[in-house]
Amino acid sequence: MSVRARILRSAVAIVLVLGAARPARAAGFEWSRIQGHTSFGYGRLMVGHAPAGSIGVTVGFEHPLRPGLDAGIDFGLYLYGNRTADRGTLNATLDYSSQEVVFFTHWAVSRGPVSRISIGPGLTHARTELSSAAGGAQFLDLAKDEVAPSLALDLSILRRKPAPVRVAMVAGYRVAFVDGPDWNQFSVRLGFHY
Repeated sequence: MSVRARILRSAVAIVLVLGAARPARAAGFEWSRIQGHTSFGYGRLMVGHAPAGSIGVTVGFEHPLRPGLDAGIDFGLYLYGNRTADRGTLNATLDYSSQEVVFFTHWAVSRGPVSRISIGPGLTHARTELSSAAGGAQFLDLAKDEVAPSLALDLSILRRKPAPVRVAMVAGYRVAFVDGPDWNQFSVRLGFHY
């Protein structure tokens, strides 16, 4: 996919999210209405010969726009693990990770097991760090250090009634539109909403 197509896809996503997040009436921003959440759990990168996955951590904040609809920002760090690549008699270790910032719109769902759907555009810093004792130049095509537009989706199962702290199970999907194959990432995390 070309860079132009990726930028167009991200721009369309941002417009859709902002259009859906537009407040029904002009309610002002109030610091006291900000809520937060954090989560941690397993993250798996689905690209090429990526490792089996490891830990992911996110933290986010949101502000209500109208009943059942919030907008916010999330920050995430995923450490996917490492793998060894072999080429002839040479080998190198590749360490995969990503950092993200996502501008989420959160919808409260009144029925069913999923009680919150979060979707939004973001930026992802995709990184594949290369370490090799000798012949590292043979593996430069596998290294990556790129910031790219991304899209994110989280499905949360949590108590619908208000409480000081609510525990959640979060299933997440991210796609980062990097050069070469897109980075698709799945995660299952334990979350806390406060």
